[in-house]
Amino acid sequence: MDDFFDQHERFMRRTHTMMAPRLKGAASILDDTLAPRLSEFYISKGPEQTTPLDLLNAVNTGNLLYNRTDAFADPAGIERHLSLLENSWPKGFDQLNRYNRDFGISSNVGNLKIISSLEDQIGEVKVEKGQSVSNMTWCVPKDKEQEIDELWASHEKWMRSTHEVGQVGEASKDPKKVRVTNFLVGKGPELNDPRDKSKGETGNLIYTVSATFPDADGVEKHHALAKKTWADGWEKLQQYDTDYSIMTSVSSSKVITSRF
Repeated sequence: MDDFFDQHERFMRRTHTMMAPRLKGAASILDDTLAPRLSEFYISKGPEQTTPLDLLNAVNTGNLLYNRTDAFADPAGIERHLSLLENSWPKGFDQLNRYNRDFGISSNVGNLKIISSLEDQIGEVKVEKGQSVSNMTWCVPKDKEQEIDELWASHEKWMRSTHEVGQVGEASKDPKKVRVTNFLVGKGPELNDPRDKSKGETGNLIYTVSATFPDADGVEKHHALAKKTWADGWEKLQQYDTDYSIMTSVSSSKVITSRF
């Protein structure tokens, strides 16, 4: 799997671009005609754990979790991405489909939109290799949508007051705040077939959470702060994770490949 994702990174670097760099020949950084633009791209890897939100008592199952997280600046970029996979990296695309079939837990392709972040306008997310990662994917019944939306709205308000965006080596603007390099919540309908929207929706909703931390103890600080200053929300989050989680990976995973 590591070899596959190394090849995947080379493919992405060859055929895609992050938002900030301007491609040679492109009219502007908003020009998608030469390559799909990404605001976020990373792959993380870590041991699957029995109780990922209970860091002290978490036990490894013996399996590994690989999680790919990317966000496209333009929805059209996703279709372009799939076309490039099929035509420019056909062997890798076949491998990806086999791995999804044999090992996939959840796959979402173009059905999610960002509903929460720490910035009003999403720019390029500067995630680096080796950073600690928290990822969550929930499958939620439609009748619970308002409850879950309210949880993440409350969570964003708390995050904005207690966290700050910062990079490795940068001085903290407020030592009391926890630093993150990235925080996003995505939401959308669960598809019967993630690669074929024409097959319809299941009626459930998918919520995904992506957070990366520049400091080695960032996840632990994040959890400790949540228990202390967002106690009601933390209790609800743990219960919802128990009820609806498809995949939860906290602290044990590290970024193994990232932006270009």
